[in-house]
Amino acid sequence: MRIQYLPSAIGQTKPSMYLTTYLVNDSFAVDAGVLGYWMSTEDQAKVTDVIITHSHLDHVGSLPIFLSNVYDGKRHPVRVYMTEPTYAAVEQHVFDGTTWARLNLLLEANPPLLEIHLIEAFGERQICDLKVRTVTVDHPVPTIGLILEDETGSVAISSDTGPTDAFWKACREAKNLKAVFLECSFPNELESQAVSWGHLTPSLLKLELEKLGKPVRTLAVHLKASCEDQVRAELNALELPHVEVVCPGEVYDFS
Repeated sequence: MRIQYLPSAIGQTKPSMYLTTYLVNDSFAVDAGVLGYWMSTEDQAKVTDVIITHSHLDHVGSLPIFLSNVYDGKRHPVRVYMTEPTYAAVEQHVFDGTTWARLNLLLEANPPLLEIHLIEAFGERQICDLKVRTVTVDHPVPTIGLILEDETGSVAISSDTGPTDAFWKACREAKNLKAVFLECSFPNELESQAVSWGHLTPSLLKLELEKLGKPVRTLAVHLKASCEDQVRAELNALELPHVEVVCPGEVYDFS
């Protein structure tokens, strides 16, 4: 399993994490915050399946751009997976006829630009060559974390979350868990805001990892740009050898 946290900072050397998309094995995207702005249309056209973890713009904002970029009137529609609450929010607030074309127009085109596949907040589904387990996490809007599994093992993606429990239960049950991509948005001094907004700090990240019960490679993601340096320093100060900050654009191979 190859996973790339796509870069979203343009025109600077510092790889800040403004938007969120994970590219898995070149053809499966988790979230579409930056997907429609990434690389060439030929690269984007390799993506056949997209799962949206929740409706916030940094995770869904470039989905309309991506669908427009790859549509040529010939290819099979992109398969887009969402829970029902996320679908309702995206239909009402993104594909609303003003911000972008209404969703029904894209679904009724010949051929359609996309297929919508509604998924359960707790469930399993085969997507591309992966078994994808979904589980709710703690965020102000309905949000799912993911366990991705292939024949060699599993990788977990928390999406945006504050302190949570069901996700860690799923991680403990995962087959040969190789890594966790775990959000860590704010510095420790902003813990109260982080929790109320459904995010983690380095100190909270450490407490969350204790719920896993064993050391697993952990890649911290979603560091807020305004306090990224402080969050990095506080993560380093934890001196946890299995915790690192993700490098946007790097391909992580979990074969």
